[in-house]
Amino acid sequence: MQHGRVGDVTGDRLDLIELGRQGDPEAQYRLAGALRLGELVPQDLERSLFWCRSAAEQGYAPAQNDYGSMVLNGMGCEANPEESVSWFRKAAEQGLAQAQWNLALRYLHGSGIAPDDNQAVLWLVMAYKQGHIEATSQLGTMFRFGRGVTRDLLMAAQLHVSAAKNGDPVAHGNLADYRSELEDLALDGRPEASLALAQIYEAGLGTDADLPEALAWLQWGDGLPPTQRLPDQRDERESLRSALQGRLDAVGIADATQRFRKLQSRTRERKQAAGSGDG
Repeated sequence: MQHGRVGDVTGDRLDLIELGRQGDPEAQYRLAGALRLGELVPQDLERSLFWCRSAAEQGYAPAQNDYGSMVLNGMGCEANPEESVSWFRKAAEQGLAQAQWNLALRYLHGSGIAPDDNQAVLWLVMAYKQGHIEATSQLGTMFRFGRGVTRDLLMAAQLHVSAAKNGDPVAHGNLADYRSELEDLALDGRPEASLALAQIYEAGLGTDADLPEALAWLQWGDGLPPTQRLPDQRDERESLRSALQGRLDAVGIADATQRFRKLQSRTRERKQAAGSGDG
């Protein structure tokens, strides 16, 4: 696409308008965005909606997604959640992660379509596979509560850790909420839980960073047998161990060892309590 010289706002605007009139969907999409945000041209939501639809009708997925958002939120038109769903679906079926996320939300909230957790999970998985952070976080929440999937706190933690490391605040909140449940799972012999806890404390996900605590949970998982679902996390564990040992001094490593011993004591106490309950 040809533009005016660098910094030539007038040239950029005229190029977009001319190419948009010629039917270029990318130019129409960019012109719609400029009109929506008031960049290069005065803000005009109705004209933005017109150009966005022009690009969307040509099958341009980003425009289909944006048009769905505008229709959903009543930008330049009356809000129409039902119509928004059809446009999100068109873009989602072309593989646009943001549209897959938007369509999943419609199924989650029953906005413009009947609520359906199974369909929500289907589209969340597609967006997650493309690295969509919010979809990754929401998919973790679905596993946490067993919505559209079998409840699996370990899978939830794996997804929430990934999203939280990328700055998702909802994932941070989830990890804070069920961290004690992860501790119970780790003490009951689940190595995936011990690794998740080590990652949580190492990076400060949903809590303050605590490197000795992270190393203690990592050491705890060393003595646990691998599970069938996640048979080998050796590389991930060793990478984290190396990072922790490089950041801790001798005092910190000694602190981690003391905390590891406390975890051993907690496990003995749990077993004793369970034995007393059986009796």
